Amino acid sequence: MEARPPCYNFSDQDVLMKAYADYTLRLERLLDVCRKSGDPLPVDAYLQEIVNAGAELTGSTGCSILTYVEEERCLRFAAALEGEFTALRGVSVPLDRSVAGWVYRRQQRLVTSQAAEDARIHRVADRELANGTHALLAVPMFFRGRCVGVMEAVNKAEDYNAEDIRAVELLAAMAAGAIENQRLLQESQSACEQMMAVDRMKDDFLAIASHELRTPLTAVLDGLEQAATVNDGQLRTALEPAVKAAERLRGVIDQMVDSDRLEKGLGRLQQSEVDVLELVNEIAAGAQAEAEKYSVRLVVEPVPFAVFCRLDPEKTGMALRNVLQNAIQFNQPGGEVHMRVGEGETGVQICVEDTGIGIPAEALEKIFARFYQVEAHLTRRHGGMGLGLAVAREMMDMQGGRIWAENRAEGGSRFTLELPHA
Repeated sequence: MEARPPCYNFSDQDVLMKAYADYTLRLERLLDVCRKSGDPLPVDAYLQEIVNAGAELTGSTGCSILTYVEEERCLRFAAALEGEFTALRGVSVPLDRSVAGWVYRRQQRLVTSQAAEDARIHRVADRELANGTHALLAVPMFFRGRCVGVMEAVNKAEDYNAEDIRAVELLAAMAAGAIENQRLLQESQSACEQMMAVDRMKDDFLAIASHELRTPLTAVLDGLEQAATVNDGQLRTALEPAVKAAERLRGVIDQMVDSDRLEKGLGRLQQSEVDVLELVNEIAAGAQAEAEKYSVRLVVEPVPFAVFCRLDPEKTGMALRNVLQNAIQFNQPGGEVHMRVGEGETGVQICVEDTGIGIPAEALEKIFARFYQVEAHLTRRHGGMGLGLAVAREMMDMQGGRIWAENRAEGGSRFTLELPHA
């Protein structure tokens, strides 16, 4: 039976005033429930407020909310009017043998004054109610177009009317929002806990890598390098692959530890006035042995005047070392790497130019992303995990600077590190 709107005789002033007063009270009750959605109430307490309001506004002796349980493909009572909830707690309702299931599946409301004779009534749940179910109003609960449950009002003395339907549908929308917000919060908390667990595992691994691997690896590498100095060409040739492998592994560990420290925001800036050319010469001197190993000529172009800049020498040095290492390793035997210091439009610039293989145009920006590798086979040959340039960018960002790459017209690539003037 479809609900009919109440019919008032507007010639009777008393009836009109009562209708207006009733409407005002209903609106105030709905607004009260709406306001409580912003209170720090547990979702169970808020749903209880909703079913209480549903019973009051419709004049029903019972009101309940059933939510869909994905794992069991059924509806389960989440809230009911005081006195009923204890009996209905944990009661599940099948989708194919219940009014609530019919409403959920059809996603349309049901209003009837003959529920006792309706074959769709779930008798197990019905028996839990003292007087059974007679009149019934059931509406689907929607959240962003998705049905998440059903709200029911039962056993009104009169037929349910249009105002009852509107009130219950509004309350059902509020309940759906509360239920889904709780679900999203739980999922977010679960995801956060998983991320924290993964982060702890990563920290444990990096601690092992830093303390349990790096120290003995350094000892092994020192032993190999010392053994390679023996005046035995055959022995040196045999040891060379082991030395290179150990160096690559140490470089990977160092990059991982450095990247993790940056990710956690460790290491505050310690800026001072630094002679930039002096810093560049220091970094170049430290890379000279590696340049010789790759048969690459390393050149620091002279500057006729001193260039000073306020920077963090450790972090700037790390960024420059990573860029320089990249330029050396991905160069060609007999190639060159030039380092130049100068004044840019917005700050002091350090340019690192190489005569290597260059960078594909589509990768010029991507190369600064963590774990990005332009040529996987080359990366495997030289070691690394695609973290060096990412660390360099982060080091520059921390100081308000920037770094970018471009290809040279004559071949190879150019990396520019720029630090702002103080």
